[in-house]
Amino acid sequence: MNNRRRRSSLIYLSTAVYFFFFFSATGWTEETYLKNDEIISYLSDREVKGTQKGTQWRQTFASDGETYYEEVNGFRPSFGRWRAKNDKYCSQWPPSEIWTCYKVAADNDRLTFIPSKGDPWPAVRVEKK
Repeated sequence: MNNRRRRSSLIYLSTAVYFFFFFSATGWTEETYLKNDEIISYLSDREVKGTQKGTQWRQTFASDGETYYEEVNGFRPSFGRWRAKNDKYCSQWPPSEIWTCYKVAADNDRLTFIPSKGDPWPAVRVEKK
C-alpha cells in the first residue's frame, strides 16, 4: 500500500473513531415514535417542561386522563383531558370539544410533540415525585 492510500485510510479510520466516541459520550440516539401504550406509559403521572417560541411551559398528565398546562410566566393555566389514539397523544381543552393530536417522538427523557401542521414542541420529562 502506498503512503497516500495509507494516509487516506488513517484519516477515514480516525474520523470514524471520533464520531463513534462523540455520539457515545453525548448519549445521542435516534428518537423513535411512540405507540398508544407507550404514550400512556411515558406520560401517565408525569410532568414535562419545554420552551416554545421563547415561552417556557410545563404540563402534567394524570393517569385518569386529566392534564394541566401552564406557561411559566403565569399566563392562563389550563385544565384539559388527554389520551392516546391512533399512536398519537391527543388533548382537549374546554370549552372546546375538539381533540388535537400529535405524534410523540422520544429518546429517554427527551420528547417532541409533533403536530400535523406547525412547529414541533420539544420537551423534557421530569422525574416522578
